[in-house]
Amino acid sequence: MKLNDFGLLVTSAVNSTNPNAKKEILINSEIHKNEFIKNKEKENKKKEYYINTYENIREQYRILYEDYIINRQILYNKWIETKSLADLHNLISHKIPDIETIDDIYTTDIKRSNLKLK
Repeated sequence: MKLNDFGLLVTSAVNSTNPNAKKEILINSEIHKNEFIKNKEKENKKKEYYINTYENIREQYRILYEDYIINRQILYNKWIETKSLADLHNLISHKIPDIETIDDIYTTDIKRSNLKLK
């Protein structure tokens, strides 16, 4: 029920001589309230799924990569100062962490194809 429909129901109940008009308004408003709560719960579940599936993982990988960059910069600065082979070896052996590519999905409405990938 839309707000306009509810407004029409209220005005018709006010102008009506029907004794059940108030009950009808209360019943319809309760139905509308329950539908609104159900829709809100569905949206919250979708949002929670999105956050757990994409957002949190992106944030973890971002932090992991930032730590890698900071540590690499420290090793690089140390090698620049000393110019030793040991520091160069430490810099070269500092590997980038395994970071998976997360799809660029920024919505909860994900449509997946039924086609099989080769």
